[in-house]
Amino acid sequence: MKIARSKGAFIVSVLLMLGLGLNSAQATTTTTLTEKNSAKTVAVKLGARVELTLHSMYWGLAVPAKSSSLTSKGAPILKPIFPSPSAPAGCKIAGSGCGTQTWEFVATKVGTTHLIASRTTCGEAMRCTGANGRFAVTVKVSR
Repeated sequence: MKIARSKGAFIVSVLLMLGLGLNSAQATTTTTLTEKNSAKTVAVKLGARVELTLHSMYWGLAVPAKSSSLTSKGAPILKPIFPSPSAPAGCKIAGSGCGTQTWEFVATKVGTTHLIASRTTCGEAMRCTGANGRFAVTVKVSR
């Protein structure tokens, strides 16, 4: 006995069996935050990924409490730039703190979370003051 099927129905059946529904590629979005977002409010949807990348190895982030709307995905990803003749300008001297730190989060609850980072050093023997030593962004998670 033969079952008649259209090509389109067959392709949809195969995609569904493989778990490749059309919406799965769009389900997770990533919002990347940097120093440019300081003192701003950013809106994300529930389930979205949030990446915070700060451009100095001297930043320290106050990780949100477990009750916040963002859940941390672990330790920050550190990418230091070591002083050398081929390093970018401003990164050729030891102690300059060149590099990036990236913290990853997932928006797990509807609500508002404040990501706050600070640093007291902006380079060897160079103290950070004011906005150079503080980063804060508000993340609002909605459905």
